[in-house]
Amino acid sequence: MKMKIIFLMLIATLFSACSSLRVSSDYDTKFDMKTLKQFHIIHSNAKDTLTINRIDDAITKELNTKGYKAVAKNEADFLVYYHIDVKNKTQVLTDYQTIGMYPYRYGGIMVPTTRTYNYDEGKLIVDMVVPKDNNIIYRLSVKDELKTFDTPQKRTKYINKVIKALLKDFPEKKL
Repeated sequence: MKMKIIFLMLIATLFSACSSLRVSSDYDTKFDMKTLKQFHIIHSNAKDTLTINRIDDAITKELNTKGYKAVAKNEADFLVYYHIDVKNKTQVLTDYQTIGMYPYRYGGIMVPTTRTYNYDEGKLIVDMVVPKDNNIIYRLSVKDELKTFDTPQKRTKYINKVIKALLKDFPEKKL
């Protein structure tokens, strides 16, 4: 039984380690987050309206879950600005292999094998701003290797997962 539990914990650790999402946050420690109740979303670089609408919906859903209410811009306690950036990245990997004499595996030489891996990395930055003075009170960012999806439902599910991870530590509104 103990082996089974250890095996399941190992599998869970491996799968959690495979996630390539990298989330970071920063916030104004002097600002009283308890004063926030209502928000309005504003996005920049809005070219892909399908993705923009999915991100808007996911942010609204997560903030509603935390107790905040979406309102018109002039009624909002804080504005949610977000920016999307995509960069092509290259990763260089070098492996060393030993080539020995058959059937013996010793006495050989080390041969380096270098491979390159190209991918697109997406970055989403979300700023929570107080409209009165335009000060950023909370900044969240997430990076991930962009994936391709077969269906709109899979894209939406992925975006929801990213936004949930991004807003995980954003404070809940206390009633």
